[in-house]
Amino acid sequence: MSSSTLFDFTAGFFRVVSTSLAAKTKSVLLTMAGPGDEEADDQLAYGGLGLLGRPRDEDGDNHVDVVALRAGDRVVPIAYRDTRLDGAFPNGLASGTIALAGYGGGFLSLSDTDDSDKNTIATIYVPYAFSGGAPTKALAVALDPKQESISLVHGDGYAVTLAKDTGITMRADASTWLTLKPGEFNVVAAKCSINGSVAVGANTATALPFAGGPAMPPSLSFFYSP
Repeated sequence: MSSSTLFDFTAGFFRVVSTSLAAKTKSVLLTMAGPGDEEADDQLAYGGLGLLGRPRDEDGDNHVDVVALRAGDRVVPIAYRDTRLDGAFPNGLASGTIALAGYGGGFLSLSDTDDSDKNTIATIYVPYAFSGGAPTKALAVALDPKQESISLVHGDGYAVTLAKDTGITMRADASTWLTLKPGEFNVVAAKCSINGSVAVGANTATALPFAGGPAMPPSLSFFYSP
């Protein structure tokens, strides 16, 4: 493309009707409709370096709005807006939030903490199991510098959390969980099963086979150190 001055271009508003891929490069091509009967077929989609996206086709009143520059017989898209992506944030973006959203409601967001330090909370959120257009479950990963924690959450309630004060917590439900932190390991469950040899006590390296008395010979799998 030859060099041009600003006055060689005119700007216009378009909407994306459909998309396709270039045969050789697989670049995204946009078919757009402009003011009046203006049409622009198979125009290359431009965007930020390293950010790739192919919008959904027009669906009734739902479509991608485009600000584009006309350069000769070319229409060069330079900015986009699709309200279908706003649905990832039903209550809107909080002040200071930067996000990458998908059409299925999932997003990656970088948000300010609510303290004076204004650190960044990073969240990956993926909804699924939709019913009536609304998700009933979601997968999530959250990195929170204010709480000094990392959380991994499953849609069925399973979760793993690493936090400064509470250590590592693994949760299956409200009554089944374990915690691990320096010098302390706790397990809460209605049933605990251990298969294999087990050594307990102050010094497991010197543990001896546990014997409960004459009626109970030394165990071959349970060892005890006083």
